[in-house]
Amino acid sequence: MSVTLPASASYLRKRSQCVRMAVMSRVTGASEPRSTAAAVGSAFHRIAELYVRAWLNGSEFDVESARPTGLFPDEWNEVVELVKAFVERFPGRFKGLRPSPEIKMAVNADGKPVTWDDESAVYRGVIDLMLRLDRETMLIVDYKTGAAPPDGDTPCRADRIQLMDYAGMCACKSPDLKKFQDAVWNTRFDTWQDLHLERHEVMEHLHSRIMEAKGDQDTTEWPASPGFWCRTCPVAQSCP
Repeated sequence: MSVTLPASASYLRKRSQCVRMAVMSRVTGASEPRSTAAAVGSAFHRIAELYVRAWLNGSEFDVESARPTGLFPDEWNEVVELVKAFVERFPGRFKGLRPSPEIKMAVNADGKPVTWDDESAVYRGVIDLMLRLDRETMLIVDYKTGAAPPDGDTPCRADRIQLMDYAGMCACKSPDLKKFQDAVWNTRFDTWQDLHLERHEVMEHLHSRIMEAKGDQDTTEWPASPGFWCRTCPVAQSCP
């Protein structure tokens, strides 16, 4: 068995919880059981992207026309409510700022930016929202739709790691960026959790993540780390 590259942000996020879960899920193609929360979150993220693009173009946006397939009626109703709140809050929260239309990032083994489909890509990620605050500072926002209010003013460990991943890829893409204001925005509760980072921090972090992704190809020892994620792990039965 071998792990193929490029790695994704979701793969490395899962890896930070349990290496074996991430690797075996990827190798076998197993996926977690369908859940309403995941279905709603995925649909919301896609529609939020469409809204931001329409907002950038100054065009009208109709949430009904963006309805994805595969959602149950109650799930779609929940998505609609989340999108309505998002559309109402977005212009005010980011007043005077212009989102970047480029949200897909990819880097090679040397940490150099490459195109999304480049064969040398080692790590890829899709960033929910990027806004340039000034010449040297980028605001990176990750949307969350969790049904429970977040705890505290700073992102949890898994969210913090993913935000650092995104900041690292932005740093590779834009050498003039020196500072990063990363944030988790829970759009359901309109809460905001900040993380402030310097360029050297995110570059060091991204390099270590690239090494993690590459390292999974060179070994057959993928340790398990039991935790609450075992309840929905698609390969739990194969754990030693």
